Amino acid sequence: MPQSNVNPRKLRLAEAILHIVQSAIIFEVEHKDIHKTTFINRVEISDDKKYAKIFVVPGSSDIAKIENEIDALNKISGFFRKKIASEVKVRVVPELKFVFDAGYIKAESVLKTLNNLNNEDNPQ
Repeated sequence: MPQSNVNPRKLRLAEAILHIVQSAIIFEVEHKDIHKTTFINRVEISDDKKYAKIFVVPGSSDIAKIENEIDALNKISGFFRKKIASEVKVRVVPELKFVFDAGYIKAESVLKTLNNLNNEDNPQ
């Protein structure tokens, strides 16, 4: 049986952070640059659990708005850390860094290309 390098505590912490931050964005955050449709795709925790990188799919497709939204999320990361500290029992709440998840946009582009190829092969 192959050994897994996945730390279950890191996975649980990452899942908890994802759910806490996502629900806070939807129900609690009132910021002009942060959309309620912003989606947290995944959370990566460093090995020492001091840092968490949060991959965000913004609610806008405009590059300037995306940058503003990521900046706004990073500016209020202290709010999210307080929420995490109140809901998760950890010694140290990780420092949060929000980053744009470009993989989602790339996947969307590939899907459109595949649909276009399919439509060319099967004209109606």
